[in-house]
Amino acid sequence: MRNKYTLSLLIILALVYFESSKKEKPETPLVTRVFRDFESGGIGEAIKLSNTGWELYLADDNGTPDLPDRWRNRWCVRMENVNTDSVTKLVLKNRG
Repeated sequence: MRNKYTLSLLIILALVYFESSKKEKPETPLVTRVFRDFESGGIGEAIKLSNTGWELYLADDNGTPDLPDRWRNRWCVRMENVNTDSVTKLVLKNRG
């Protein structure tokens, strides 16, 4: 009977030890991503200026790069993992 209690105590101590020795992995911060490759995407290039700042260049949506930039007025962008605790600044470039 005494061996049962000793064995039970050792098992409990081993479980407590292993549980307490597990290190919690720090959460990896989510990285904001800008997508351009979807059906109605109108962004040609996206440049990250800071964690909350982006320059978005409109793509040549008319198929004729010789036309002036004023023809490029349609834009659609998809972003993931945007920080909602602060303001995100988007600057559109190459817009007519």
